[in-house]
Amino acid sequence: MCRLESQVDTRLQGLGADLDRFARAHAAQRRGEVLPDPVLEVTIPSTHDQSLARAGMHTLTLGVMHVPRELASGCWDDYREPFGDLVVERLAAFAPNVPDAIVDRRVATPLDLERTFGLTEGNIFHGAMTPSQLFSRRPLPGWSNYRMPVQDLYLCGAGTHPGGAVSGAPGHNAAHELLADTCLGSLSREEWLQRANREVGLPTVSKRGHLLCALARRPPSRWAIDTLARRRFMRPAIRRLTSTR
Repeated sequence: MCRLESQVDTRLQGLGADLDRFARAHAAQRRGEVLPDPVLEVTIPSTHDQSLARAGMHTLTLGVMHVPRELASGCWDDYREPFGDLVVERLAAFAPNVPDAIVDRRVATPLDLERTFGLTEGNIFHGAMTPSQLFSRRPLPGWSNYRMPVQDLYLCGAGTHPGGAVSGAPGHNAAHELLADTCLGSLSREEWLQRANREVGLPTVSKRGHLLCALARRPPSRWAIDTLARRRFMRPAIRRLTSTR
């Protein structure tokens, strides 16, 4: 919490972000170290929700990229406050008036995130956002349709497609899979196609649409068909496939 007198941009800001610093930060992370001049992600949420701070004050959130779960020397419980000092010192390079305005702070390390929220290794994305763990490989190959090996257990959150960054998309997608299993799963092929036709504005069911129905009854393909049927650019193809002519 701090006092901010000047006008500020409240959107997410990346301070000191460049490819060279990202590369050095990643190398330091692999060594179990923290870069002395890390990239900072800055937000001031109290400018949109004044209940987060007392009158005349604001809450400032600083995120630091490429921080190791385990330190090469020492432990996070001992390095927590020195790490906070390093971050504030780095902030002073961009906003020299802010450090002296800070009246209270809380430092959360990767170990704290793991202890408090159960995030493995303190990873807020629940897994690396790399090509080997994206799309059909997120969180693991074979588990990308939000259904877990345990019956009636569905997974959402940053660990599922499309990943982190608080988009709400993983929960939205998982909810649709749950609805598909609980609602569409009991429908006949004709009933399912009739519902799909209503989604794209078609009034009737055709015999030529039976292939689509058969595919839609299979969990691996149901999500793809249901998703495509809702896309405007796919409506001409759906109309041709289900045409009564």
